[in-house]
Amino acid sequence: MTRSDADRMRKLAAEAVTGLVADPQTWHATLGAEHVPLVAAVRWFVAAGEAPAAVEMVANLFRYWFDDRYHAVGYELAAAALAMPGASAAPRYLDAVMVWAGLTFVTGRPADAAYDRLLTEARQRGDKVNEVEGLIGLARVAARAGEWVRVREHALAALELAESTGDGAHRRVPAHALAAAARAMGDYPEARRRYTESIEIGMRMGLAWHVPSEQRNLGHVELRCGNLGEAEQLFSTALAAARRAGTTTLLRCGVLDFGILAVAKGQPERGAVLVAAAMAAFTAAEVVLDPDDDEEYQAVRWKLRDTLDPARLAELTDRGSALSLDEALTMAQQDGIADTAARP
Repeated sequence: MTRSDADRMRKLAAEAVTGLVADPQTWHATLGAEHVPLVAAVRWFVAAGEAPAAVEMVANLFRYWFDDRYHAVGYELAAAALAMPGASAAPRYLDAVMVWAGLTFVTGRPADAAYDRLLTEARQRGDKVNEVEGLIGLARVAARAGEWVRVREHALAALELAESTGDGAHRRVPAHALAAAARAMGDYPEARRRYTESIEIGMRMGLAWHVPSEQRNLGHVELRCGNLGEAEQLFSTALAAARRAGTTTLLRCGVLDFGILAVAKGQPERGAVLVAAAMAAFTAAEVVLDPDDDEEYQAVRWKLRDTLDPARLAELTDRGSALSLDEALTMAQQDGIADTAARP
């Protein structure tokens, strides 16, 4: 790679900041086609000792790295850029720390120290936006440990700080965290209110990936309340939007959602196939479930064990695990398939 090549990739990464929000499907495809030179450019800047450029590229591509296909390389590059002499003086330093901390979490590593670092340095620099991110990161860590009271405490602190910025957009992530805590603690009216707020903010911001994520979360609230029709509508809407946005993680989530819905509708065999297909897809991608999704998965897993004969459950699990993601999505969206259709 030459300097000219590296500079061209740096420019592309800068353009991707708005592109990944306005047209995520097109821009993920554009960046994916340039994946090798993009990665090579960050490594070139690291090797050349050009910390500002390396840190900037890591920060600008954060929505790209959070596509689960690129978690591992994104984490590696963020860590390398932040370890460079002079990295802390780079203009996008704190944004890169936020990326590194987030990738530490989503790759399943202990992330307490990473989010503590982000929070401490944001406070030292008076960066309220990244301070909010640090607090929400600690909320995510607490959620993974099942400590939902702590999740709520961190999220409320983040919400207060977000409101002090004067920019309502910064309420989005605290609203999500408060919704997740309320959902886990059984306060479904509060969870519904907070998810709805998060969806509305995401819509105003044009976040094509965020809105369907929250719609499916709201669907699980409705499912817990026994509102199967509302849940199915939300899951369908979210899955259609995920397809338009090209968000692979949400497609896997959609298969899981419809598997859980099938069990709730009295179709445990169909549900077992879909749940197994979703989990096989997550495992193949080396993706760790979010804490709220893992809670739903564990609940349906025990329900299937209580409902189905062990041998039959094992057979259905094998069948689901062998499905491709496209096959599983087709099955998920086939309405009204009875359990008997799952049998040989």
